[in-house]
Amino acid sequence: MGALVRKLKRKHITPAKAKEIGKEAAIKEYAARRDDDISEVYGQVIAMALLYMHNEYGYGEKRLKKWLWGFDDFIEAVQNFGKGNMEEVRRILREECGVDIQEEYRLLWEAKGASKKEGA
Repeated sequence: MGALVRKLKRKHITPAKAKEIGKEAAIKEYAARRDDDISEVYGQVIAMALLYMHNEYGYGEKRLKKWLWGFDDFIEAVQNFGKGNMEEVRRILREECGVDIQEEYRLLWEAKGASKKEGA
């Protein structure tokens, strides 16, 4: 009998409970990895946005940092707004700015697909 099995028996943990604990640990590990992946993608998108603003609009260190901190606060505020917040973001963009983000992306990808076909 291994040391782990003896330890579990001393704590009155049955094989079924050990399996459940293992599942919980796996779920926590998956959530942590998912959060890390999301953070990595978020970081990449933000870095690209900052570089774009630097290249296209001449933003320097001061304005880039100001934008970064403000944008992060804005994201947190939107997340705290509650469920359905992205639908509200889309609605505001559509109604107040005349930008239907889903439609714009559809048109963008169609245009890119058409240009690739022409170049082939």
